[in-house]
Amino acid sequence: MPVDQPGLAADLLTVFSDLSGRTATQGADAVAQAIADNVTDAGGSLPPDGSYVDITVDNGGTEWTINPGAVDLNTIAAELLPSGTAAPGDEALRALGTTADTACAGNDARLSDSRAPSGSAGGDLAGTYPNPTLGSGVVAAAEIAASLKPSGSAAAADEALRALGTSSSTACAGNDARLSDARAPLGTRHILPDAVLSLGTSYQVQEGQRVELLADRTMGADIANAKTSTPVGWAWTNTTYINTAAVTGGELVLDFATGATFNWISGTFTASRFQRTDPYSLPDNGVIFVRIKAPALNVINKYFLLQLCDAANDNSYFHVGFRGAVGAGNVYIKFGPSAGSVGAALTTAEMAAGVWFRIAVRGRQVAVWYSTSTSTTPPAPFAWTYVGGSDTQWGSSGIEVEAAFLGLMDATGGTMQGTVSYFDDDLFEAQNALEVNPSSCGGGYPTTGPAITLVASYDLGSSSAAGADTDVQAALARASNPRARATADVTWSVVRGSSASPAAGAYAAAASVAVSGSGRYLAVHAKITSDGTEAGSIRLDSIAIPVTL
Repeated sequence: MPVDQPGLAADLLTVFSDLSGRTATQGADAVAQAIADNVTDAGGSLPPDGSYVDITVDNGGTEWTINPGAVDLNTIAAELLPSGTAAPGDEALRALGTTADTACAGNDARLSDSRAPSGSAGGDLAGTYPNPTLGSGVVAAAEIAASLKPSGSAAAADEALRALGTSSSTACAGNDARLSDARAPLGTRHILPDAVLSLGTSYQVQEGQRVELLADRTMGADIANAKTSTPVGWAWTNTTYINTAAVTGGELVLDFATGATFNWISGTFTASRFQRTDPYSLPDNGVIFVRIKAPALNVINKYFLLQLCDAANDNSYFHVGFRGAVGAGNVYIKFGPSAGSVGAALTTAEMAAGVWFRIAVRGRQVAVWYSTSTSTTPPAPFAWTYVGGSDTQWGSSGIEVEAAFLGLMDATGGTMQGTVSYFDDDLFEAQNALEVNPSSCGGGYPTTGPAITLVASYDLGSSSAAGADTDVQAALARASNPRARATADVTWSVVRGSSASPAAGAYAAAASVAVSGSGRYLAVHAKITSDGTEAGSIRLDSIAIPVTL
């Protein structure tokens, strides 16, 4: 049958242009209709119903349908084929591939692979891909997560935005007054003794940092019969030539009998000596103060003396005291077996009232001064008069020296009385930095001991300041009796209170002391208790009590 090919082509183009949204059956019917409109049989009439090569005709030749598989590339116009005249911009049949005129396969790797974006960024971003930046001012409070805001869920320990303020969730302003105000420092502070201590009448400071119990300056408590019951730290070599001895009001009164002998050359004697029980280590620089009385020493060849003697050699000695004379007396010194030296004349009234002697020893050298001052304590420096001295009194600086009081008179002299009203050998020993003669405490103190306050009222700044008892005990142990032979009891009371100057509580040894009370103020009290033969001291610069503020 003849076919109007130009007309069919035009109609098919129209059909394919209008296929969008139609089903396959609808599309095939449209194509068949287009063919029917352009095909006639040889006689110019519609073909009879029936199946032909490419189409099927029904309803008296009025319904045409394309047979399945009838349409192929040969029946498609060139303008619908990329292999024909269809350009990339034309709607056309497309093969799958990677060229400019093919279509991309649904599983093409390029549809899902990773690649860097490119081009200009937009929205909240600025710049270009692949490295855009946040645009200026695009992040506001609304964009910040609640976990980064204290007003949200951010805790004080979290990294977050902070407002300035004084609460636990805010930050401190750069000019906050608390950054520059004055306040007590925190951390560990060491409590030290007060710079100025109230020592009272019981203590003295030696070498700038050592608080010592003052030695009894006399013989201590009253003793009715000191011939048989001597003061602590003293003893008799013999009592053959002593009639009576007593301690009254702190003065030692000795009544000597006649008959005692003393060989000035050999140093041997039978005289009764009242002497220290523990020798001194000869000091590099020491001083003894003594005040003696002799109310009836107006007869020649009567002597009342203080003797310092080498403990191992009685022939190595010196004497200082009184020598009687007719109607008067003299200051008398004698250095060893050599002849004695008679010093200034003394009236009987002066000897009865008392004369001061100051004996200074520096190694082998001895120097003696005297004073008729009526003072009850050692006179001021300008009140002394030099008597004499020796440059080589002892053979070596390593000897030990005994101190003793003795009286001598010839057989015709009758009785003689001598009184020791003041004796202080503490400074004689104080220069020995590590060794102290225990007897320097003289008559001693009762077991209650005199108290001293070393730290009166230290302000810890807060009642919450803390300190361990073990630290306190260690500090006080270091400070107790630092000298080798000091054995007196040192006890402590460390207290805290809510107001200044807490009073002492119970006293205990350093090893068992415990801080009592509570509050911001701290005080440290101490006692040194001696029986008279024991020295005791506290090293101030060893007291450093750690407290955490």
